[in-house]
Amino acid sequence: VVQPGPAQPASLTAIRFPADGKIDFKRDVRPIFALACIECHGESKRKGGLRMDVKIAALAGGKKGSLFVAGKPDQSSLIERITGETDEQRMPLDRDPLPEECIRILRTWVEQGAQWPDDGLSMDHGKEEIHWAYMKPVAHAPPPIKDSWARNPIDNFIAAKLKSKGLTH
Repeated sequence: VVQPGPAQPASLTAIRFPADGKIDFKRDVRPIFALACIECHGESKRKGGLRMDVKIAALAGGKKGSLFVAGKPDQSSLIERITGETDEQRMPLDRDPLPEECIRILRTWVEQGAQWPDDGLSMDHGKEEIHWAYMKPVAHAPPPIKDSWARNPIDNFIAAKLKSKGLTH
């Protein structure tokens, strides 16, 4: 379980909606996730296939789909589950409901576009690297080659690697 840090409140009841109404992920949302969600949806447990301590994993969602729709809190399962507005069980499961301030912060965060810093770090401040399975695949164009043996794009990659090592087919 992620322990509260120096800039993180020790309990959910200590969390306050910012006076300016602008939600900052690190200041306002991350503490809620750390105190209410990560125990079941973090590095060690991923109930429902959902992990909420790493941006790329949270954006991928869980077994029941995406966690939120940026700009649309009424279409976001995160908001439905924490408010109990769904047939699914209210989250956090087997614990007190989130305080209204926390729900208001999360709803406003989604409404404001659900901005999440692209740090790719877990909530334990970088002690974990992103597992390759959570990285979005990137298509690479096959390198051009002049070898006549190549029959498909994979052969182009192999031929290029062989050439870079001074080898031939």
